[in-house]
Amino acid sequence: MSFLRIWLLLTGSIIAGALTWSFAPILIPVFIIGGGLGLVALGMIAAARWIEARRRAPGEPFDQTADPPSGSC
Repeated sequence: MSFLRIWLLLTGSIIAGALTWSFAPILIPVFIIGGGLGLVALGMIAAARWIEARRRAPGEPFDQTADPPSGSC
């Protein structure tokens, strides 16, 4: 392997490391916020399913083809 190729690989690795290190303080909070919002959404979906299951009569199947109320758009 030539000296030029080694030089380019090392320089590219150093630049990639510096860019990763500089963006980490930005990306980590973004990932944490995104994960937190995902957990909130998961909790809301679970709560909505639980509420819907409690509102239906026991044994009544879930009907996704039901027409919306006539007062809606």
